Amino acid sequence: MKYVLRRRGKIRPKSPKNGIALFMVISAVGLLAVLVSELTYTTQMNSRLAYNYIDNLKAHYMAKAAFRLSLVRLRAYLQVKTFLNDPANEQIASVVNKKMTEKIWEMPITFPLPVPESATPGEGDGIKKFVKESSFSGSFFAMIQSESSKLNINNLLVKTVEQPPSADKSQAPAATPAPVNFREVLEPALNSLVEQKRKDDREFADVHRNTTGKDIVDALMAYLQEGQPPSNLPGFKPFKPKLAPFYSLSELHLIPGIDDDLFEVLRPNITVYSTPGININKMSKKTLLSIIPELNDEDADA
Repeated sequence: MKYVLRRRGKIRPKSPKNGIALFMVISAVGLLAVLVSELTYTTQMNSRLAYNYIDNLKAHYMAKAAFRLSLVRLRAYLQVKTFLNDPANEQIASVVNKKMTEKIWEMPITFPLPVPESATPGEGDGIKKFVKESSFSGSFFAMIQSESSKLNINNLLVKTVEQPPSADKSQAPAATPAPVNFREVLEPALNSLVEQKRKDDREFADVHRNTTGKDIVDALMAYLQEGQPPSNLPGFKPFKPKLAPFYSLSELHLIPGIDDDLFEVLRPNITVYSTPGININKMSKKTLLSIIPELNDEDADA
């Protein structure tokens, strides 16, 4: 028996270069996917930023338009009042309803202009055409309020006021300063407002069951001046005072203890703008009751 030996070819292992090439292809595809995703994200973000900028610009000019229109209404009201107060126009003034002249600035104005139900089809089409051709892209609501009907909390810084000269000619004609204490007026007024809110809102009463007008004024004084006693408002803690008057009501949020609920109680009834006094013809019922707590609801309504 014979055996035949055949020489078989040796199997060579695969070259490692094949695996490197595959890895490079996969890495390139992954890097390309990351770059595409980053480019897409950047494009979307830039697009959103551009639209936000445009929206902010529109809102700015809509607010500016509402402000300018409000100034026009105030100027028109001043011209009408000047005209009616002229003695030469006394006959015209006698037949003009004074309450209607107040509507020049009192009535709010909105845009787009609403079409009244009593308007004819032609009038309605005219209003719609005006709105369409106005190039205003957006809406606004503008209302003018009398700040003289509110309590000015910056009066806490006032120590004296000048009294007019006495009618007695024997005394000096110059005005004399008289001491004032606005705190005596503000404390009971704020206390009355908080009491009214406690009666209407149980949740508010749970948080501010012990809050008084004195506590609120103490917190305000701690913001305005140094060396003031701490307030008993819930959540109040000592802080660095501003040492200057309030510039806006939003600064009340900077005072510890004045939360959003308490701010909403104060906001409609106080102001930081200088006024010559309190206009009782424009003040709200709550403000009137806070100043004169002896009034009942019927008297306040009257």
